[in-house]
Amino acid sequence: MTVAETRESVSSPATARQAEVRLEIQVLRAVAVVAVVLYHLWPNRVPGGFVGVDVFFAISGFLITGHLLRDIDRQGRVPLGRFWSARARRLIPASLTTVLVTTIAVLLIVPQTRWAQFMQEFIASTFYVENWTLSANAVDYSAQTNRPSPVQHFWSLSTEEQFYIVWPLLFLVALLIARRRLQAHRRVLFAVLSVVVAGSLIASIVTTTADGAAAYFSTFTRAWEFGLGGLIAFAPPPSRLPSALRTVLSWIGYAAIGAALVLYSDTTPFPSYTALLPVLGTLAVIVAGMPANAYAITPSIAGRFPPVRFVGDVSYGVYLWHWPLVVLVPFATHAPLIGVQKAAILGGSLLLGWLSKTVIEDPIRTRSVFVRRRPRWTLLATLVAMLLVATPSAIALGSVSRPGGFIIGADQPCAGAAAVVDDSCADRSPSRPLSELADFAFDLPVSPYIDCTSGLDVGIAPGHCRLADPPSPTARVALIGDSHAVRLFEPVTKVAQKQGWRLDVYSQTGCPLIADRPMLALWGSPQSQVVQCADNSTALVDELVAEHDLDAVIVTNRTRLYSPGDDTVAGLSAADVEPAFQKLLAAGIRVIVAKDAPGTEALPTQYGEGAPDCQIRLGVDAEACRMPFSAVRDYADPMVEAANATGASVLDLDDVYCDSTWCHPYLGGMVVYSDSNHLSRSFALTLVPTLNTRLGELVPART
Repeated sequence: MTVAETRESVSSPATARQAEVRLEIQVLRAVAVVAVVLYHLWPNRVPGGFVGVDVFFAISGFLITGHLLRDIDRQGRVPLGRFWSARARRLIPASLTTVLVTTIAVLLIVPQTRWAQFMQEFIASTFYVENWTLSANAVDYSAQTNRPSPVQHFWSLSTEEQFYIVWPLLFLVALLIARRRLQAHRRVLFAVLSVVVAGSLIASIVTTTADGAAAYFSTFTRAWEFGLGGLIAFAPPPSRLPSALRTVLSWIGYAAIGAALVLYSDTTPFPSYTALLPVLGTLAVIVAGMPANAYAITPSIAGRFPPVRFVGDVSYGVYLWHWPLVVLVPFATHAPLIGVQKAAILGGSLLLGWLSKTVIEDPIRTRSVFVRRRPRWTLLATLVAMLLVATPSAIALGSVSRPGGFIIGADQPCAGAAAVVDDSCADRSPSRPLSELADFAFDLPVSPYIDCTSGLDVGIAPGHCRLADPPSPTARVALIGDSHAVRLFEPVTKVAQKQGWRLDVYSQTGCPLIADRPMLALWGSPQSQVVQCADNSTALVDELVAEHDLDAVIVTNRTRLYSPGDDTVAGLSAADVEPAFQKLLAAGIRVIVAKDAPGTEALPTQYGEGAPDCQIRLGVDAEACRMPFSAVRDYADPMVEAANATGASVLDLDDVYCDSTWCHPYLGGMVVYSDSNHLSRSFALTLVPTLNTRLGELVPART
């Protein structure tokens, strides 16, 4: 994100002081950072506010390419060391300060259950690889329930820093080509950059269609945004264009950005070709410059307005600080953000942005004690500072790191579900947990079970594994569903082994795999992924029917995820599920709905809080961590309704999780959920005796 760049040239300290601030870029920066902050605070008011980052990317490409071109014109070479050290002085001190302060805040107010994820991202952000970390986590099942970290916004800073490293090297290659072929360097540079822009744009369109999460964070799919800005740097200055044309371009540019802010949303495929609207709008404003007439937007309203120029000046700091506040304030207040707090965050971000600029950015960028240092000393000092800032995160990460699939006490008497179903167990909620409460946040499925699911992306089929395959199976069973089904893979496999069943499992995260129409309630998933979920569901049901030798299908999913949210959001209904049930039943296959566990996600608890978090904060007996049984009893579960309407069977475990008053997140010394809704591995395994009895009665035996 290019919120620290304000001047046309920084090729030397003298020219940096003398360069004129481009007011239209100040306005663009102000518009962009306000859009991003408002989007994070009031997403429904500015649904396309995320395009502010794309505005910054285009500005960055324009300014940095202009800097490099002027250096080449004057010196005939690319001064790599000086260029990189200047970028380091301008951007890294403020960002490292943000990471360090935020790390300390997390250690003080955030439960240890979040430390592992947050500290990993702090380290990634310190070394500017946060975008790749988020891209990897987007397709990692174990990270599917991660909450936004206080440095998640560093993905854009990481992309920008990677651009700063690669872009001048690309110029160096182009210069070598120009000299070898005895051609004008600007012509060769323009041709090389054009090829990069075209290739990146094509990759962006293709990758967004195939893997939206990877495309969003990837430097390769974002490079064209910087590159288009770079191509504009080859154009003549705005003063050479007619004033009327500049005015029209300015209006068109701001209109394009405004349209993206209003018309785009989380469901818009992005970046893809859709990012062209805000990027081209930004470049139109830059090409127009500051047209001096009564009809121009910038000079008459925004460019000369002191508050706008102030926001443009402090936008880098505002961007750095606003997101940690958005994430951490709810941890401090133990409640979701409300209007007054959001307004305070907005004001606090402006204040911290101003302090960041005046205390950190400007002194290090301009004082001779820093500027006159040789580039290698600046870069060495930067590396040392990064290592120092990453050290607290690394230490904290080491203190909470646990092996994957942590499991305790599944076979102990009265552990987990046994405390409920075994009449000899006196205390269903003992005050002493079998392990540290924080351990249960890491109590996740392991291989081979974790490998039997897939992420929901276009062209990706559901994961499939055969987990039990005896020579002469007593029944052939399939278990299908989303990530909630994955939490039952291991215990149902143990049941299958006891019963002598063949067991196949099919799973896709974020997709119920049973509805035959697109749903729009998948946490703002792109429409292409929603349609893919419906297509995969239909194809899977047809595949199961075509097998002919299947005796039973167990289906379970996170039904509340797909429930209608309001009049504009269509969710999963019984009518959407019934056709699939009827098709399976008509083929002679028993359909068994494993009713979803109650979870705790409907509780008005702290933002991003899971069951282990709540238990650590309030204690294992806290009513605030429990779900009222009435909320579960009165919930119209579409899967259960469809089962009742079609004659399918229902496996109801509410009596394990709930009594007549409460549904409990802590039973038999175990935290039931590793987050707000997914069963912990340890607790799921304590369900084996109950599942063995109840599924054994529901799955028809082969004669």
